[in-house]
Amino acid sequence: MDLSLLSVFEKVAEAPSFAAAARRLGQRRSSISRAVGALEKDLDVQLFNRTTRAVALTSAGAELYERLATQLAALRDAAEGLRHLTSPKAPQH
Repeated sequence: MDLSLLSVFEKVAEAPSFAAAARRLGQRRSSISRAVGALEKDLDVQLFNRTTRAVALTSAGAELYERLATQLAALRDAAEGLRHLTSPKAPQH
């Protein structure tokens, strides 16, 4: 499973619309819509109820978001920790 799709899902779940999520991610709305569609296809479940103005999580989407939010935060923390380990060190004399 593509983790970037899960990250897009998280942003859409936190935003009132695909357009708002797109602005937050610096992407086009159509890219966000395609990413969510791809994730829904991968999982074989509808994650959002869509209207022309907003999106709302389905019960499956809410369950995924609940489980996913803490996991993605932990992954981001781990990645940030690795960046600190691999940052260039001052030369030793």
